Amino acid sequence: MYDDQDVEKDINLANTTARRQYDSQQIVHRIQTLDPLGLSELWLKKLTILLDVSAVQDWYNGGFESAPKWYQDHIAFYQKAIKISYVVASIILFFTVSLRLLCWRSHFHRQKDQLALLAILTALGYLAFHVIFWEAESRYGQSILPALFVLLVALPAPIIRRQKVTKVKRQKCWPRVAFLISATIAIYAVFIQSYSLSTIVVAAQRSQLSVQYHTQPTTINPGTTLEQQVNLAKPANTFSVQIQAKSTMTVTLQNLQSGQVWALTEKADEFILNQPLPAGSYQIVIQNQGLVPQLIDLVQTNNYTLAPFPVTINQVQNKNASLIYLFEWLNTKTS
Repeated sequence: MYDDQDVEKDINLANTTARRQYDSQQIVHRIQTLDPLGLSELWLKKLTILLDVSAVQDWYNGGFESAPKWYQDHIAFYQKAIKISYVVASIILFFTVSLRLLCWRSHFHRQKDQLALLAILTALGYLAFHVIFWEAESRYGQSILPALFVLLVALPAPIIRRQKVTKVKRQKCWPRVAFLISATIAIYAVFIQSYSLSTIVVAAQRSQLSVQYHTQPTTINPGTTLEQQVNLAKPANTFSVQIQAKSTMTVTLQNLQSGQVWALTEKADEFILNQPLPAGSYQIVIQNQGLVPQLIDLVQTNNYTLAPFPVTINQVQNKNASLIYLFEWLNTKTS
């Protein structure tokens, strides 16, 4: 998240021993280069990444396998609403817990205070581990949420001196409350209005092992045909399916309503198609028409269905297997 070159270098090294030796040298060199001020700045940057919740709907989610039409019609509104709501909720939670901690007078003979101390040490220790020693991604920071909820319950609310509130005072408060509510709604509306998406995921199956696990491709023998159906609830204009770099395959997409067929173009480890595709049912067809086996990225599990329709290999269904594909709507006006 903060140095892609480190990740790329480590992944390309031969084995764990080589990575350990390289990392040991780099850690010493990095600390000497950064100096205490630079190191503190790096740790603060990693902490900021850990506590950033603005992209919550994208964590472990490369796009819904087939989002309904009503959602895609108003996707910009829904995504902005989720983004703002989660950020505001997180700020309120952090502020409330911090306020209670500042006002807390601990008595460790009480069970609640012992529980609160355990939650504090757990949350701070977890953050320190990721900030100082481990990688930082925003979704990892959400692991402290249970500890924050425990603190919210275990710590007493600040004691505020009660004052007698008259009817006149209540009436004076209403304009302020109304102003705050109106201002919040106005700001919210401005954010929603200005938010637009450059791409919309219409349908996808992107579940696969991460690069560092070195997942093995599937061998496709000569004369083999793979097919998988995909339904689009909304139009798309970009389609890609992941194969393997340097694999010689024939990849086509067929509209099952009109019968029209498009040939995909190879690009690195993908085959792509840039073509307006109306909503409807489509069939992905991959063929090994050569004389030698070819490699393809095919994801298969023991008990989990990855996509609405399974892959068929030479007309034999594999219900827990799927291609890795992506249908998108690219908004050229915003991109």
